Amino acid sequence: MAKIDFKNFTIYDIGFMKNGNIAAVGDTSSLIITSDYQNKYEFTYNGYNLASKKIVEDGIFLSLSPFEDGKSCEVWNISQRGITTTTKTGLSTDSMDINGVNAAILCNNKITVFDTSTQTTLKEYDAGIDAKSILYTDSKTIYVVGTSEIRKVDIN
Repeated sequence: MAKIDFKNFTIYDIGFMKNGNIAAVGDTSSLIITSDYQNKYEFTYNGYNLASKKIVEDGIFLSLSPFEDGKSCEVWNISQRGITTTTKTGLSTDSMDINGVNAAILCNNKITVFDTSTQTTLKEYDAGIDAKSILYTDSKTIYVVGTSEIRKVDIN
């Protein structure tokens, strides 16, 4: 059994990646901890505010805003090897989900899909007027959880 201490660090989410490393998302930084528990690599948010997070099998996706009101978010993709890419969205993030390298961002009842490997916007879709959360089920489908219903959005 291994014990890892986190001083002055609130953990919001933690998960194992496919290479055995551990991903931890906190309030001011995220960590990649090697599978042997001997090394940890910290990725500080540099004063940015965490808007949304998603740990996937090969890394961590974070939506971070330089503003307290959550505007102008960037999507950071931290790979299991510690390589980071940044995609500027210009959006606030109500909800975010990931499919491969694609990040779907819900903002103001619209879903915008970004390719984080090329840092480009792919397409925008209507999410309905009461959209609260999204779920990327496969490369062609996003479900929208609204106040009164769940909707399916076909993407291509």
